[in-house]
Amino acid sequence: MTDEQQRFEDHTREVNAAFEKALATGRLSRDENADNYVGAYMWMGPRADGRGDAFKHSLTRQYLA
Repeated sequence: MTDEQQRFEDHTREVNAAFEKALATGRLSRDENADNYVGAYMWMGPRADGRGDAFKHSLTRQYLA
């Protein structure tokens, strides 16, 4: 595996872990009718304040509180 492939794999794991944590804690929902439906959000990385992960709505561009 090349370094680039390894970085991609590591990033993919990080993104998946962030979404799974958000779902497990109720920050995001699997319910397509919910305002916080997981399919409507993008992971933006760790929050600047260090308290978890930042998610942005893909249409409104509003960050999830």
